[in-house]
Amino acid sequence: AEVLEVSTVAAPPEPGWGHIQVRVRAFSVHPGDLLAVAMTTEVSATQRVGVEAVGVITEIGPGVIGLTVGQRVAFFPNPGSWAETVNVPADLAVGVPEGISDEVAAQLICNLITVLMLRRAAEEHPAVGYDGVVVNNAASSSVGRLFTTTAQDHHIATVSVVRSAQRADELKVLFPEVPVFSTDAGGWRDRLSAAVGARPVAVVLDPVGGRVGAELFGLLAPGGTLISYG
Repeated sequence: AEVLEVSTVAAPPEPGWGHIQVRVRAFSVHPGDLLAVAMTTEVSATQRVGVEAVGVITEIGPGVIGLTVGQRVAFFPNPGSWAETVNVPADLAVGVPEGISDEVAAQLICNLITVLMLRRAAEEHPAVGYDGVVVNNAASSSVGRLFTTTAQDHHIATVSVVRSAQRADELKVLFPEVPVFSTDAGGWRDRLSAAVGARPVAVVLDPVGGRVGAELFGLLAPGGTLISYG
């Protein structure tokens, strides 16, 4: 709020070759967006921000196949997506099924790509998928919850770490079979180690860093991997 302002600008032109025009219905705010906002004050006072959104196609440019006017799509990465109407390269747009809300659709692409990359990186450790455990820090975030879901699908054992008892209780409902520990409770590392038992902590996923990140690093078994992302 200190560096951004809402502006009325000219409507975008008709979409060119390979582009579509989209009336935006919702967009997500990623940590990367906030970094871009911070940089905007140093680069250009008129720089538009945002890279991911969902909306309805209003116009289709030449050379576009597989998409139709009136269709709802999510898209990423398209700079300047925090706007009412945007022109988007058609190959960045993905059709959104009716059963998915705008709020979910606006988060679908970047978060899922992140989760796919995290899983592939974690699986490079030979113990992951066998007896090794992946510790998932900030597990109540969108990426954290998606990682727990995909880990279950791929038979990867995980332990969740969050920052409050409330977040821990929410995850217990979503994933009752996955141990979860809140860093605001004393002795959480000891309880985590007891829950893991003799299994090695092969990988730690950490988008936070700081003191908790350092403590999680100390839980890794010899040869373990810390994956820092965000």
